[in-house]
Amino acid sequence: MLLAVIFTLPAHALEGTLNCEIQNQNLLEINDGVASQYKGYKNDLVAGDRVLFYYGLKDGQTFYFRSSEDPAKSEFWADFEIGLANAMLFSENEVFINGIEYNEDPFLSKQFAMSADSFDIGFIFGEGGFKFKRYYKSDWMGAYTYINSPFTIHSYTLDCRHITDSAWREIYSEVRTRLTK
Repeated sequence: MLLAVIFTLPAHALEGTLNCEIQNQNLLEINDGVASQYKGYKNDLVAGDRVLFYYGLKDGQTFYFRSSEDPAKSEFWADFEIGLANAMLFSENEVFINGIEYNEDPFLSKQFAMSADSFDIGFIFGEGGFKFKRYYKSDWMGAYTYINSPFTIHSYTLDCRHITDSAWREIYSEVRTRLTK
């Protein structure tokens, strides 16, 4: 059963910071039927580099996920905000949030799914996104894929640790509790 609920979360701040090391990356391209493969872009991030990700609840109404990277310097950046007004309990353990930008550009439509041990955040129409899964206590693994027109796919694999106390359990519990009331 799918359940949609509109709710208000308390305004106290919940935020976590993940310090992720790039384990590997792959850049695939096809041009005029000829495929090419590279290890990444020149003067961009490489395996071994670290990126910080910040996640949390803003004003108790919006889940956010941001990276420390400057979008002018690297393709590897994130700045997602998704309102919780359209949150749904997708299954017994998973919350799904779908948000559409107010400019009504369908290619900027975002989606977010969370469970106690994982979360996915990205664009609905396949431009790219992040997928994270806890594999031990506060240790997470992740993947990022970005599809750039016309036919370039850039993927990273990540190994992450919290550098602040993990707020994930509290964020997930708070959102899930509101949906099951």
